[in-house]
Amino acid sequence: MDMERRFERVACNEKVIVHYNDIFNEARLRNISVNGALADLNEDMLMQRGDQCLITICMNIFDITLHFRAEVRHSRKNEVGVKFLFMDSDTKIYLNSLLAFRTANPHLISEEFDNSLYHNGNSGGSILSSRKSEGSATDIGQN
Repeated sequence: MDMERRFERVACNEKVIVHYNDIFNEARLRNISVNGALADLNEDMLMQRGDQCLITICMNIFDITLHFRAEVRHSRKNEVGVKFLFMDSDTKIYLNSLLAFRTANPHLISEEFDNSLYHNGNSGGSILSSRKSEGSATDIGQN
């Protein structure tokens, strides 16, 4: 599994909502990178490698919510590791800022974003994107 990782991971402790097969499960973000995240689930939820889910990260300190369509890379009873498949442009900006702020090497994070699949026009699906301060949500990323 470690052989698949190419991006620097940053420790976090934000609230996460995992939406999988019409079930919402609260979790705590353990770490995050340009390409994925690891979360500790509050309740057991077994997911299969390759299944898709929606990940919502609540950045309360900044009044921002990040939304990702993700693929399960590994799952245990109360832990899930995901690879990001899609994020809207606002989420890209906020994720880049979050990672750069929490790492000792922000230049590396910028390079990772430049070389990631998101830089190359990754698209597909629809994800709900919202900023709490705006009080509204819009569909984005529709083909």
